[in-house]
Order: sequence, then structure tokens, then C-alpha cells
Amino acid sequence: MRNLNLSFYIFALLPASLFAQGPFFTHFYGNEALFNPALTGYRGALSIGLKAKQQWNSKGVEGYETYQLALEESMPCNFFDYGLSLMQDTEGAGMLRTQQFGGMLAAPLRLSPASAKNIAQLRLGIGLHWGRQYIDYSRLLFIDQLDPKYGLLGADGLPIPTAFTPPNEGYSNWYFQPSGGAAFRYIVNPRGKISTNITAGFAIHNLVPWTGANGRGHSWSVLGLGTPTIPRLAFFLRAEQVAGKFGRNYLSVRPQVFFQSQRGIAYMEGGADVSLSRQFAAGLYFHASRPNEGQPSTNWGSVQLETALFAGDATRIDLGFGYAYNVSGLRNFVGNVYEVTLRFNFYSSPVCSLAGQPLSDNPNRYADCYTFLESAGKNKVYENIWYRANR
Repeated sequence: MRNLNLSFYIFALLPASLFAQGPFFTHFYGNEALFNPALTGYRGALSIGLKAKQQWNSKGVEGYETYQLALEESMPCNFFDYGLSLMQDTEGAGMLRTQQFGGMLAAPLRLSPASAKNIAQLRLGIGLHWGRQYIDYSRLLFIDQLDPKYGLLGADGLPIPTAFTPPNEGYSNWYFQPSGGAAFRYIVNPRGKISTNITAGFAIHNLVPWTGANGRGHSWSVLGLGTPTIPRLAFFLRAEQVAGKFGRNYLSVRPQVFFQSQRGIAYMEGGADVSLSRQFAAGLYFHASRPNEGQPSTNWGSVQLETALFAGDATRIDLGFGYAYNVSGLRNFVGNVYEVTLRFNFYSSPVCSLAGQPLSDNPNRYADCYTFLESAGKNKVYENIWYRANR
């Protein structure tokens, strides 16, 4: 669409490049390692995840679209777990495109002895990502393309070319986005019928400006202005309370709070879901986004559904769907937000197999420890996504 006026062009390229928040997903679910690298590989599996979000799309209106591909491997034979990710975000009629790729590394530290009644674990993680931005200037209308008499066309009836020459053909430089995070997990009465699982963590993204190493190589400006990347802080707190066990099925409630802030722009997510043996879950969440200090928040609610299917003993497929809708504040009159997650989990570790230590059939997978999975030597604790009520 070329019917963008000059005021929109100035708003989109100048203030946004200085103060905009990075691309984001609606839910913490399926994006744990993206928000906090310390959660990389915490599921106890080799996972390949696909994520897609569509925001404010409608007939004749080009909204926001975000896609991500991520691989995470839990390595019980090694001190670390690792992950790789690739993401692309496209925004609006000007087609502002953000591309990002990189990797994450996490180190779980068991703080409680193997004989302890409760389990405590600290995970530390780092993320190393690179990104760049691009805008399609041919989709924008510049002031020198407006004829004072004929408007959008010249006297000859043809479109008027602009004298503006995009720097670097519309691309920013590749910029470095290091991040670091920590997550503390505490499991109360893990082997009992009623157990509690609490995890809290924080992460810092876009660390380059804090190191004093800003420069042309770390700018995300598509105009070549040298605008540095902006640090982003993220915090989360979530819990899982097992409410009861019915045969081999168990019912749990999982409340969660997530918050992040970036140059005065704040985002908060809070809510809870109810899960049946981690194979089906339904949740309601409240979201609030405050553009700057003292300005009213834009609030919306969302519904999240999750389900899991097993393809044999060593393969699990997770599917999640999120739908978000405006509640108050800035209202949109176009499409709402849809988010889909598809993840393939394999009870395998290629790195451990190459090291001559392949995973064996762990009895804890089907034991009474249905919320967690201990690695060999009990030094690492993972989510037990392999528990099956029908076994």
C-alpha cells in the first residue's frame, strides 16, 4: 500500500527506531528460552518448535506477523543444555522486517543433595543472537511525490519518483544481541501425591549498550543513524500445584506472572491454566502494555489451549493455540491476535549418543515422580513431559 502519508512515515521510522520494543510473542508458553536463556533445554528432550503469531491482520490491512523456528537439546550426559533459534517479524504496510538468529546455552546446578526431601535447582543461561532490520521504501509515500495540483500523480498522469535514496538499500547493519538469565526452581514434596513446583527467574537482553561497546556494528537503525539496541529486562514467576491424583491422572493448577520492560515500554502477563497430566491444559490470561510512564495502558485478555499426543514411547507432539482480544485502553478495529505453537519432542540426545552415552529407558518416566525427571547421577532435573496416564 502506497497511501501512507508523511506523518506516518516520520512516526514509523524515526521515533520507532529510537524507542520501539523488540518483536514479541503473546504468551510465555513455547517461548521460555526466548524470554530467558536459562530455560533452554529444561523439558528433558530434543525439541523442535515452530511458532507463528498474527496480530491485527484484517481485509485490506497488513498487520504484524512473527515466525520462529527453535531447536533445544537436553543433554543429561553433559553439564550444559543448548538451543538454536531463527525468527522473522514483519510489521505493517511499510513491511518493516526484523530477522534474528543465534543460540542459547544453559547450565543447571543442583543445589539440594540427592537425599533431600525437596529439590532445589538453579539454571544459568546465556544467549548469543544477531539481527538486522529492513524496510521496503517502495511501499511508502514521500512528500516530494505529492504534486501541489494533481496530488498523487504528476501533470503527465504518472507517479512522481522520489529523490530519496535508501541507505544500504533499506537494511540496517547486523547487530549483536547478547543476553543472560537465571532461573531458580524449587519442588516441594516431589514424590508425594500433592506437590508444589515454583520457578522464578530474570533475564537481561541486548546487553551491548551496557558494555560501552556501542558503535556502527551494533545499530539497528534502517536509516544509518547509529541508533543503539535497547536493553530489555524480563522477569517471570510461575508455579504448579498438583491438586489431586485420580488413578494415574493428576490435575494441577499453574499460575504465572511475566513482566518485561524496554526503555519505558512495559509489558505484563498474568493468569493461570488447569492441566490434566500435562497432556491437556486450558488457561485465561490478562495482558497489559504501557507505552511510557504516566500514559494509560492497553489491556487485553487471552485464551490459551494446549494438548499433547504421543507417537510411541519416545515421541511427543505438543500443540498450543492462543487467542487475544482487546479489553480496554487503545482499541483496535481490525483482527485480533492469534498464536500457534507446534513442538516435536524426542526422548533422545544426539550429542550424548555421539559421546557414547545414549539415553536409556528411564524408569522415572512412568514412576510416581510425574512432574519431574532426574538425569543419570541425579545432577540435573527436567520437566517430566514423558509421563503417560494410560501406561
